[in-house]
Amino acid sequence: MLFQENTTVQWDPSFIDRYPDPLFQIYGLALVVIVIVMLVRLIGLWVAAPPFRLSRHTNDPGFIDRLVSTRNSMWHWMGCVALGSALVACTQLMRQCNALIPFYFEGHLQGIGQFLYAARDLASIATLGFCTALLLFLAQWHISLRIQRLRRLSAIRANP
Repeated sequence: MLFQENTTVQWDPSFIDRYPDPLFQIYGLALVVIVIVMLVRLIGLWVAAPPFRLSRHTNDPGFIDRLVSTRNSMWHWMGCVALGSALVACTQLMRQCNALIPFYFEGHLQGIGQFLYAARDLASIATLGFCTALLLFLAQWHISLRIQRLRRLSAIRANP
């Protein structure tokens, strides 16, 4: 058997860290849970009133409140998913840029060093912005839920 002493390992960018990190896995699990919860809520509404036959609940303010509450909840979850997607995308971009920077210094990536640093910096700024937006969104959602609860309580007290 002959061995060559001058063998070099070729760098292949398609094999860079293909295993998803824990943030991505947690986000994927959260999306699955959100879809399951929303489907359960939607099926609960359909059981109470099939989709194209709402006649028996026309004058039922409780059912209308339930529909409004479910709609508002879905809007909140959509906003949360959108902000979470942006946050995860930015952190993944930052992580990938950090993984590629050593290859630039080894000479495997010619001419894209400035792009890597710019993309990493932009991803860092966007991550901070999306974290802040997500926290503000969750605070707004909390306040919206408190308003709904207070309105329900005041309606119950007004009509004993």
